[in-house]
Amino acid sequence: MTGIRRLAAAVAVAALLSLGCISFVSACPPALSCLRIVFAMGGWIFVHPLLSGVFAFVAIGSWAVRTGMILLAAEQGLRGLTTAPVREAMRAGQTRTGARRVVCLAGDSESAFCTGTWRPTIFIGDGVAGRLNSAELDAVLLHELDHAKRFEPVRRAARQAAADLFFFAPLVAWWAQRRLVQVELGADRAALRQVGPRALASAILTLGESVETRFAAFGGATGLRVAQVLGDSTAQPWPSARIVATSLAGTYLALQVLACAGALLLIGR
Repeated sequence: MTGIRRLAAAVAVAALLSLGCISFVSACPPALSCLRIVFAMGGWIFVHPLLSGVFAFVAIGSWAVRTGMILLAAEQGLRGLTTAPVREAMRAGQTRTGARRVVCLAGDSESAFCTGTWRPTIFIGDGVAGRLNSAELDAVLLHELDHAKRFEPVRRAARQAAADLFFFAPLVAWWAQRRLVQVELGADRAALRQVGPRALASAILTLGESVETRFAAFGGATGLRVAQVLGDSTAQPWPSARIVATSLAGTYLALQVLACAGALLLIGR
């Protein structure tokens, strides 16, 4: 309920801003000709080519900055982790799978995740090597190696940044979560081709949800991942009518605020 309340509050604030801005523009005689721009959904795009460029630049810049912040937070989170020497079993797994950049975490941690901006690295808990057999360990390494090859940590951060930036349209957050699950399933298929279903299923069930969720990890969507191994359907549901309706309303209000901002800028010229 907390997320719904926050979303409702954000939409209410956007609505108040839109109404307040429209009222201000309406009270200013020179701006009467701009009202049609304010009321026309998306009409702000044609207010002025320069303004359109400014709005686009701000949106892209904000998205890039937020992506950088998420990646920086992940890098800072690594500083609190304690590393350990790589076990012989882990070295053997690296040789079999071709996973070169692997860092072991000290303790009995059973986490496994891939993170890093320019050089994605696999971090794996020391307890993983002691609990999994060679085939299961290969499944984990191959899964994370697929993330590393596709620079998934950066892509995931970019998707999360888009969801944060377009908070008024929960459809974006739904899409980001859907892509996360699809990526996990894709990484499993990469491992499945080499180690087979038994080893992969065992690794999934053994590690379960014990991973670091702040990173692109070997975890999440466990039910769908097991279903894929079993050959069952992995279809994901479409967004609910509430998500679609809220996204349309939130996007419309956001466009209205931008339209009003463009009209105000024209008044000041």
